[in-house]
Amino acid sequence: MKSSRNLLAKHLSKPGSILFLSPTIWPQPDASAAGVRTAELLKYFASSKRSSFDGVHYGCGQPASPPTLFPDVRMHCVPTNRSDRIHTFLHGDFCKHLKAVVFDRFFAAK
Repeated sequence: MKSSRNLLAKHLSKPGSILFLSPTIWPQPDASAAGVRTAELLKYFASSKRSSFDGVHYGCGQPASPPTLFPDVRMHCVPTNRSDRIHTFLHGDFCKHLKAVVFDRFFAAK
């Protein structure tokens, strides 16, 4: 048990990225309370000096252009139900340093 904790602590102490995934829409801070909360989280992790993440990414199934409201967040089009595209995306360069994934289930429930 102690070795697992040490391994996790060592992993978390290294720089890495956080990925937010939503299967349906890009974050819309003016559309709903969930959009406001998602926008706040993105801005916090992208701008926080105390954050243990050095990169913030947002993946969405929409092929349309992502909003430019979050200049420090890298936006990615990740189509749902396309295992080949998801596999390619998850094996990209930034995912090698991925520390956390946040699944935006609220948007998926709409």
